[in-house]
Amino acid sequence: SATAAAAGSGASPTCPSAAAITAAVGSPYPPPVSNSGAGALACVYANDSVNLVMSFAPPASVTAAVLKEVVDAQAHAQGVTDSAVSGIGNAAYIFTMNDAATNSSHVATTTLGLIAPNRYVVIVGQISVPQIEAVARLTIAH
Repeated sequence: SATAAAAGSGASPTCPSAAAITAAVGSPYPPPVSNSGAGALACVYANDSVNLVMSFAPPASVTAAVLKEVVDAQAHAQGVTDSAVSGIGNAAYIFTMNDAATNSSHVATTTLGLIAPNRYVVIVGQISVPQIEAVARLTIAH
């Protein structure tokens, strides 16, 4: 079951429920398929046209500077720039690819990386910036 772990409790992360993701994004998503190991967790929500993928890992050595460097490199590899997102976690950076024309949903893929008090999270989906920010806020509260 995708029950919520108390934020900051140090408990292993769990995938947010399909209902929580559906509410955050505003589109229906099925229950996630998850894969875990070595303290990390990946959650894949695949509806008919749009996938949403989240990965959670212990924060360990991921500092705000390291997060920025990683997201900068990912954005640069896609030929776009990233930007800081205020008000989400301890640090967060986001970028949107120029791939809407080739996605079945015709929505560009957005990636958001964040450091929360008890985890490092990366979210990738063919959803808008406000939608991915809503999912990010959900993962912090989860």
